[in-house]
Amino acid sequence: MNNFEYISIGSGQGGTPLAVALAQADKKTALVENRHVGGYIGLEFGQMFRRFGSSVSIVYRGDQLLSRENGDIAAEVLKILQEDGIDYRVSTMPMSWVARALEVDEKRGLIKVLVDPKSQQILGCAILGIEGGEIMAMLQIAMMAGLLYTTLRDGIFAHPTLAESLNNLFTQVG
Repeated sequence: MNNFEYISIGSGQGGTPLAVALAQADKKTALVENRHVGGYIGLEFGQMFRRFGSSVSIVYRGDQLLSRENGDIAAEVLKILQEDGIDYRVSTMPMSWVARALEVDEKRGLIKVLVDPKSQQILGCAILGIEGGEIMAMLQIAMMAGLLYTTLRDGIFAHPTLAESLNNLFTQVG
């Protein structure tokens, strides 16, 4: 399971000394920002933690990293972060691709997951759609059990159920 040994809430004034101390101790650390998750301050600290030797995962909400910036700028920043060893994958699928949602004529919404490409662990999800809580509970159990996203991608699920949407969702992880 993708566990963090330390969670830093907000970068604040202690960010640099904390990053140095945790990197020297070879600790896996999560940096959680209250506002503008995936914003420039959180990215600066994520990059700093990585350069000091920590393993870094960036978790953000919204359609793109740096949601207040132009899409081209956000894409270039993402490229730089990946070159620096900060990596993740996001997969988004509309509910209109889910067989069960089509069957009951409730195809509004989407499913979105965040995956660590190195460990292949599921880091989080957001679901807006029919019985989203049920799909989320399945993903939560998978995360608690430490299942790789590939296990769900390659799994065989009953048809037509919402669970079978996980095959298509995780097939899109790059």
